[in-house]
Amino acid sequence: MAGGDGCRRHADVTTNRRAQLAKRLLEPCARRFWYGNLQFLVTGSVGISVFPRDAPDLSTLVRSATRHVSREEKGRNNYQFFRADLNIS
Repeated sequence: MAGGDGCRRHADVTTNRRAQLAKRLLEPCARRFWYGNLQFLVTGSVGISVFPRDAPDLSTLVRSATRHVSREEKGRNNYQFFRADLNIS
């Protein structure tokens, strides 16, 4: 996992609900803030993969989600679902 990566377990959650959760996680990142005379914008990306459908173990699951986000980055503050056609062993 890269810096700041994490894993969250949400069993029996629909795809739409996973997308809603990802949006909620990213929402605070979209806000700019000031520190003195400097303005900051923190961005984030969320990779979503589902065990055991997308990977046989936790390590592969996290690696797949991370790689998919970095390969399919569609700007910052976005989420990406696992896609088998982008799978990297």
